[in-house]
Amino acid sequence: MSSMIESLYEVKYNPFIFGEVFVSFYSSLENVDKNFLLAPLIIPLYSYASVRNSVENALFGEKRRSSIWSVFEDRTLFSDLQERIVDFRGLTEECVLYCISNDWLSIDTELLSVIIKKDVQGIPNNNKVAKNLSKLLKGMSLEDVYTFFEVHL
Repeated sequence: MSSMIESLYEVKYNPFIFGEVFVSFYSSLENVDKNFLLAPLIIPLYSYASVRNSVENALFGEKRRSSIWSVFEDRTLFSDLQERIVDFRGLTEECVLYCISNDWLSIDTELLSVIIKKDVQGIPNNNKVAKNLSKLLKGMSLEDVYTFFEVHL
């Protein structure tokens, strides 16, 4: 029975699916230094159904603009986020390696920044939730992001 559950987990949480989420997130992320250090947050936040719904409905127009504070008003949703970061650490590493091996992104190890390969055709970067999540974090410092979610690396 446990092997069946593990198999279902592997189908739902695999780097082939979440690779697109990483590319979409980083292709829309702007003005965040050392943005590679946000990688551990992507899957745990994206995989929360309630968080995903809130982020998907965020607005980014000229007249109205959602913020991290308006989208995530109920911060009790993140009570187990630290545990989820630890649980998804292996999957996060696999996703980054999958994206690098497909030449979708690279990592500047000196600046700890993810660089999206703009010239490669067929990069899957149409995930609205991942793009909106990156827009919410635009311009924030790493300290502010991790403090807001009350987690640490």
